[in-house]
Amino acid sequence: MRRLLVLLLATQISGCFMADIFSSPDPHPPTPLGQFTTTLEVKQIWSLNAGDGQRAYFTPAVRDNDTYLAGGDGSVLRVATLTGATAWRVNVGIKLSAGVGADASTVAVASADGQIIALDTEGKERWRAGVGGEVLTPPAVAEGYVVARTTDGRFVGFDAMTGKKKWNYQRPPQTLILRSAAGIVIDSGNVYAGLPGGRLIDIALANGGLRWETAVAIPKGTTELERVADVMGTPVLAGRQVCVGTFQGRAGCFELGKGAPIWTRDVSTPTGIAIDLHNAYLCDEKSVVQAISRLGGVAVWKNDKMLYRSLTTPAVESSHLAVGDYQGFVHWLALEDGALAARLATDGSPILVAPTVANVGGKELLIVQTTKGGVYAFANP
Repeated sequence: MRRLLVLLLATQISGCFMADIFSSPDPHPPTPLGQFTTTLEVKQIWSLNAGDGQRAYFTPAVRDNDTYLAGGDGSVLRVATLTGATAWRVNVGIKLSAGVGADASTVAVASADGQIIALDTEGKERWRAGVGGEVLTPPAVAEGYVVARTTDGRFVGFDAMTGKKKWNYQRPPQTLILRSAAGIVIDSGNVYAGLPGGRLIDIALANGGLRWETAVAIPKGTTELERVADVMGTPVLAGRQVCVGTFQGRAGCFELGKGAPIWTRDVSTPTGIAIDLHNAYLCDEKSVVQAISRLGGVAVWKNDKMLYRSLTTPAVESSHLAVGDYQGFVHWLALEDGALAARLATDGSPILVAPTVANVGGKELLIVQTTKGGVYAFANP
């Protein structure tokens, strides 16, 4: 089971200590799964194994009809999104710690020793380059760039075709940070990322220059543990807004152009945030699922039926919200009121990252990846 802020790693990394997200059991026992009335019919469409995840944050990358996957043993593969049929599977010859980032021409993963490996969409290696630090976050791939992030606060931009390093952006080290996969989003020449200390930044994709920085949360408390207020998960974009959540801080949405707050709400999440046209959704540190109105940050509903089950960042489907848990279960909740609607099992190992929603040929699928490397696709029959 993964729990935040219970164990500090004994290794010092670039002047900062990391709180392990996979540490010892929480003193609160997870809530046993209860009975409920199933209101959504969901079936498993396909499954496969991408290679043991080794408790890293591997997440599928869906690009039209294809889904790219990776595993800790060095496996990278492309499968048909609708059927799971494998188009190719290669091994990059090194243990991987993060993946996958992909666009229409480039597939990128990261190794445990800080190597970024880029492949073409046929599985042929294009280049590899070092970033000099641990990488837990899938590289972001878009607009001709591959952008990687290290746990010690560096962002490195590479030319997606050649692997040439184009820029490097360095943040000052924090005293204590959470060991988590804080993601990166590239959009219209901008790189959006959340940081330790509750900061949200916009970096220029072309040169790595800082365009703006804003405070999502202000660290509070007298001890270093109390003052941890890291932005968690991957920023999400909608229209002219970028939305994020923090641990021991706030969640909110901000203007894309300058980072000015549109709304914020005092709420803590150890994973991240999801949004649709109406609401933002998150799971707090007690695994209470919450919906917050994007029109002012007002609470809409809460679901506390899965307390301390270490829920993932939610994923928004057309009519339901989906979350994974520490036993490999996937739970579907109704968007309008948060009521449990369906539940299916995978391989029994934790799901650490948000489920991935894929829309292909008019069909909506939900794809999850477990720490054992199991990949499961679900859909309405």
